[in-house]
Amino acid sequence: MSYTFSTGQTGSQTVLTIGSTPVTIEQIQDIAFSGQALKMLDSTNLQSTVQEEQPSLPNQGEIKVTCLRIPYSATSGQGLVSIAYNLGSAQTAQAFALTLAPDKAASQTTTGDKFAFNAYVTSFIPAAGISAEKLVLCEFTLKVVTSFTLTDGS
Repeated sequence: MSYTFSTGQTGSQTVLTIGSTPVTIEQIQDIAFSGQALKMLDSTNLQSTVQEEQPSLPNQGEIKVTCLRIPYSATSGQGLVSIAYNLGSAQTAQAFALTLAPDKAASQTTTGDKFAFNAYVTSFIPAAGISAEKLVLCEFTLKVVTSFTLTDGS
């Protein structure tokens, strides 16, 4: 039997957009998902012979994004994230889409897989980690409040 080489994909050329009319969030260095979990409910009763559990609603978790800071503009992607955050309790969940680069191993040539979701901006640091020997970063966190809608790349 011949060996089938492992395949994988880097995050290079990944794009994150905000808004129903998508605006690209600029200069992203890192996107980190966390907290996705399906909560389990204890359904053990007096007739149970083992602990019993049933699934509840999924928690879609959070996404932390780190970018190189760009000068503020109300029409830039980073600017729109800032505006959403500054609305505080008046904020509505924003539309976001994460699109990977085409995966050649999956015969994608035009677009990569796309993950669409709605989220609140729960933190926004416009100038994080200021140093004479480092680039100034922008960091924000999204609390995902819908299921991810996956569209296969082509």
